[in-house]
Amino acid sequence: MSQAEKLVADLIENISEVERTEHVGRHNRLFSERSKRLDAIDAEPDGPGALYQLLSHRDAKVRDTVAHLFLFRGQHRQESLAVMQELAERDDPLGQAARRFLEDRLFDRKPEPSPPREPPKFPFEAMPAGISKQMAEELIAEAGFGEAICALLRPAIRLWPVPLSAEPTASRLGGLPVVPEDFVWPAYKEEPFWFLGQINCAELGARAKAFGLPQVGLLSFFGDGDDVSGCFPAAGGKIYYFADTGALSPAHLPLEDFEPQISCGLAFFETFELPHFYEPAIEARNFSEIQESAYIDLRLNIASLGKPNHWEGRTEISKLMSGYEISKLFGWPDRIQINEVEMPGRWGSKLLLQLGEYTNGEELHGWGPGGLVYFTLAPHDLKARRFERAELLMQAS
Repeated sequence: MSQAEKLVADLIENISEVERTEHVGRHNRLFSERSKRLDAIDAEPDGPGALYQLLSHRDAKVRDTVAHLFLFRGQHRQESLAVMQELAERDDPLGQAARRFLEDRLFDRKPEPSPPREPPKFPFEAMPAGISKQMAEELIAEAGFGEAICALLRPAIRLWPVPLSAEPTASRLGGLPVVPEDFVWPAYKEEPFWFLGQINCAELGARAKAFGLPQVGLLSFFGDGDDVSGCFPAAGGKIYYFADTGALSPAHLPLEDFEPQISCGLAFFETFELPHFYEPAIEARNFSEIQESAYIDLRLNIASLGKPNHWEGRTEISKLMSGYEISKLFGWPDRIQINEVEMPGRWGSKLLLQLGEYTNGEELHGWGPGGLVYFTLAPHDLKARRFERAELLMQAS
C-alpha cells in the first residue's frame, strides 16, 4: 500500500468516525483532523488521483464528502455534481442534505475575501481590593434596604487572571494540569475532558481554613467539552484533590491533536455578594417594580466592587444575565438563566467554584455563548473532602 493509499484509508475511517460521533466536541476535533489528512493527501504525488477514486467509493457518505470537497475547490465539477445528483435521489437524511445542497448552490458562490483585521487584545488588569462586609452593608443602606438583605451577604474569594507562573503547581486556569504518575485523564465516549484549572490551596493562605478548604494540596477541575461549551449535557465534570503537590508533574496531552485552553495565572481577593434576583431568597420577598430595579442595581454595584458606572445604559434583562466575566470560589452563583444552580433540598449543594471569562493577557476565553461553569458541593462533602461528589452545571445566554 502506497503512502497516498494509507492516507486515503485514514480519511475514510475519519469520515466514518465523524458520522457515528454524537459528542459535539469530539465531532469538531475529528472534523479539524480531516483537514490535516486532506493536506497530507494533496502533498503526495499520487494523492489527488487516489482522492478522485473516492467519488465511486461504495460508502455513500464517503462519496458525499469527497464530492463536497471537489465542488468547493472547483475541481472535477461534472463528476462531483453527478455524485450529488445521485445521492439526492435517496429517501434518507443524506439524500435530503444533498437536495438542499444542490438547491442552494453554495458551491457556485465565490467567497469575498475579508479585509485583514488586527485581533483585539485583552491585557491583564490591576486586581481590585474587593468589598468588606461593612462596605457592602453601607451600600445596602444607601439603596434603601435593611438588615434582612444584609443577612443575605455571602463571602467569596474572587479569582483574578494574572501572568502565568513558571511553577507548575501554581494556581491557574487552562493549560495542562499537574498530576500524579498514575493519573488517568477523565474522558467520555473516548473524548478527553477539558482541563479547566487548578487551585493551589496553600496560595489561599488563611482564606483556605476560613472557607473550609484544605490548607495544603491542589484542587484540579475538569469538565466534559460539550457540557462546558453549552452544547448538550454529557458527562459533567470532575474534581481531583491531590494532597501532596511534591508528587505531581505536568501531564502529557491525552491525544496528539488535543488543544488545551488558553492559560493564565491566578491571584485572589475576598469580597461579599448578594444573591441573584432569581434566587428564592429574593423572589420570596415580592418586591415592587421599583424595589426590583433598585435591588438588581444594588447587587450589580456590589458585584462590580462599588463601581455603578459599570452598568450604566444596560437594560434590566442584560443586567439579570450579567456576571459571565466573574470567576470565584464560594459566594452566590451569578445566574445566567432562571434555573437554580444550588440545590438546597435533598442534596444541600452550595457553590464551590464559578468560572467566567478570563484572559491570558492577549486572548479572551469564555464558556459557550456568554456562559458560566459552576461546580457545586454539599457542605458536609466539603468538610469530609469528598470533592468527587461535586456536580458541574453550565448556563449560557
